Amino acid sequence: MCFCGSTVRPKILKINLDLDPLRLVCKAEAKPSPIIKWLNPLGVHVVGSKITVGTITHQANIQTVSFLNLTEDDPEGNYTCLVKNKYGNVTGNVTFNIPSIHPKILRMQSDLNSSWGLVCQAKAKPSPNIMWFNPQGHLINEGEATVVAMDQNKIRYVSFLNRTEDDPEGNYTCLVKNKDGTTTGNVIFDIPFLRPKILRIQSDLNSSTSWGLVCQAKAKPSPNITWLNPQGHLINEGEATVVAMNQNKIRYVSFLNRTEDDPEGNYTCLVKNKDGTTTGNVIFDIPFCKAPEEVLWFFIVSSVSLFLILLVLFFLTLPFTLWISVLFNFISFEELMSKLEHFFCEYKICNIYLDRCRC
Repeated sequence: MCFCGSTVRPKILKINLDLDPLRLVCKAEAKPSPIIKWLNPLGVHVVGSKITVGTITHQANIQTVSFLNLTEDDPEGNYTCLVKNKYGNVTGNVTFNIPSIHPKILRMQSDLNSSWGLVCQAKAKPSPNIMWFNPQGHLINEGEATVVAMDQNKIRYVSFLNRTEDDPEGNYTCLVKNKDGTTTGNVIFDIPFLRPKILRIQSDLNSSTSWGLVCQAKAKPSPNITWLNPQGHLINEGEATVVAMNQNKIRYVSFLNRTEDDPEGNYTCLVKNKDGTTTGNVIFDIPFCKAPEEVLWFFIVSSVSLFLILLVLFFLTLPFTLWISVLFNFISFEELMSKLEHFFCEYKICNIYLDRCRC
């Protein structure tokens, strides 16, 4: 029997998802040959090279097969296959959903920006837990890293771990894990260079006879730190002590001890490495300070003066007539003592001033 002159309204025979390769399949039968279109979950027509069409002859009927090639970046959800010819149209639906993906690291690198960032890009489904380990193998606090989903299907992720010059250099490990497995990758954190920069410069008092000038700087590779005196002459390097302040040997501090014999004025700290030079200034000024013997004499004079003042105040409390009598010899010594005893007894202080006083 020949169906050459017959017509067939569009009919979908099969619509399904293939996982390998990842694609949607829509097989239809129609005569004349139909046009097959695809709509994504957002209702937008899919066009271009993602679609391939083939034909199959089956029992004198021509079947048309349309393949919609997908990737992990395409939106998951309900896709529609629309089959149409001049005698009608029909639609069918199929769900695109990636069931699971074993964790895989796609990219790891160290990015240089205002600070430094370590990047770990991975794909996995369901969403993975991404962790970092420092060069000593210690787990880094999750709050230090930021994880972002890179696509709408939440399959690709990137983790940014910010580092600073105070963090240890070396090999960092990124661990990506979900219920289907675990994978790791490594990236080296190495600060390439830092132009010299002075962080702090000041004058510190070490003791009563010694002062220190402090110059704190950062640079990589390690800088040469020198001092110039107020006359602009280079100070012997042996007079200063330079210490690295962190494990990466990026921050340094130079201590220059000064005494009262050294010239006062403006001292210059010069920090230099192969990438540049910077300078800073600090004033060395010995503050006023009394010598120890001056302090001792001040204490003695103050004590004697206080004693004399108290003594004068005491004798001023005695009756004025008593002093006049003594001055002009109106009374004898025995009478004076008797009047004093009477005065002391009257004010209840006899036992303090005169042992022979009897009140």
